[in-house]
Amino acid sequence: MKPKLLSPFLIVVTVSVILVTTACNLPLISPPTPYAPTLPFIPPATPTPTLTISPTPYIEESPTHPIQPSPTLPQEKPTFQPSITPSNETTLPGPQLAFLNEGDIWLLDSPDSQPYPLTLSGDILSFAWSPSGERLAAFNGRELCFLQRDGSVRTACLNLGLDETQSRIARRIVWSPNERWIVLWNSINPWDEDAIGWLIVALDLSAETYRIQDPVDWGAALAPNNENGGFTGQPLFLPDNRLIGTLTHRILCSFGGCHYHLFEFDLKQPAFKPYPNNPQDGWSEGMNLALSRDGQILTNYGVFLLDCDVYTTFLDNFELQTQKRQTYNFNNQAIMSVAFSPDHQEAVFARTSACNSPEQATWSQSCGLSPGFEVFAMQRWSLKDNRVQDLIPGLFPDLSPDGKWLAFQSCLTEHDGQWEATTSPPPAIYLLNEAGEVRFVSPGNSPAWRPKY
Repeated sequence: MKPKLLSPFLIVVTVSVILVTTACNLPLISPPTPYAPTLPFIPPATPTPTLTISPTPYIEESPTHPIQPSPTLPQEKPTFQPSITPSNETTLPGPQLAFLNEGDIWLLDSPDSQPYPLTLSGDILSFAWSPSGERLAAFNGRELCFLQRDGSVRTACLNLGLDETQSRIARRIVWSPNERWIVLWNSINPWDEDAIGWLIVALDLSAETYRIQDPVDWGAALAPNNENGGFTGQPLFLPDNRLIGTLTHRILCSFGGCHYHLFEFDLKQPAFKPYPNNPQDGWSEGMNLALSRDGQILTNYGVFLLDCDVYTTFLDNFELQTQKRQTYNFNNQAIMSVAFSPDHQEAVFARTSACNSPEQATWSQSCGLSPGFEVFAMQRWSLKDNRVQDLIPGLFPDLSPDGKWLAFQSCLTEHDGQWEATTSPPPAIYLLNEAGEVRFVSPGNSPAWRPKY
């Protein structure tokens, strides 16, 4: 049986987390030890300082944690038909939000405006803002298309040549800073036989594409004798347009989790080579990556389980210039995703339970927010003093470029001015401001702020 692991990611059209639980027949995972066929639960190098937060269950973003509804191939519809119908009302300038709603991209021009559809195709599985914030890339399972913010199609869509099975995967999208490359990555099942983990696409006339299935075939040294069995994690572009990402191998996975290593992919002479991030100093070995807004701090995190009641999220911040690392332990916390403030001094965590309980349906399962894992209150974490503050239950947090608004997905209802979790579907997009006020936006998923405004 192929390992099903915990890893980073999302609920609807973008999910990635290493979810492991006996209840959902997913093997548990343990912290990394290179080339160890059977890995004991030995956490990575002891982090300093150690942050211990009140125990609360969770699961990390991973391929086997489809928190969002599984996408199905749509019927024949016009592909990426633009539809711009912004409100005529005058609104205060503010950050612009995009999100998915029934297979279309919707926009919210500012927190005080009304949302409107950008497309009318009904088949979009995932999207991502370009680094400039002037256009969006959208993926419908078959094609990669590009749209201007005003809804016009900038270029013809690129057919990716995926078969029916591969076209059902809601691949996440990552842009290079110079907007010359895109990676569509599989956060759902990259370890499956014949699964394509990364699709690396050149955005020029060549439209050159690299299909990464087993990274060992592309030079990644993950096993003692370079035997096959590797698979991809999360890709990320550095400010100098170098492509890095997390990779692992079946022998680096056990019932408690998978141990990931950081590699760089050479786009000129396509091959993997180890990225010099000083893993011996306390690399967290998780699948998830995040880069600070200024491109100076690389964050890695992952969840490792001993059982459904004993688990830890390891997180480390690595300064690319100084090569210094700061590590943290979040005991009995399963952090699914992290959103950092613009200055990288605060973060918002989305958390769930570590295991699925089939005997009892949770509120988040009843409303369609998760497949059975309980969703807990998000937490705001201060890196300066290691303090945390409970917010409101939700997933997929994203902080606006000015740090004043938190967009997230949840199922909430308002009673006497207080917002509470509800079992009533469907999941929707909400905003939370600095004063603690919650605003309903629209049914939908995958909220993402425009990088610049």
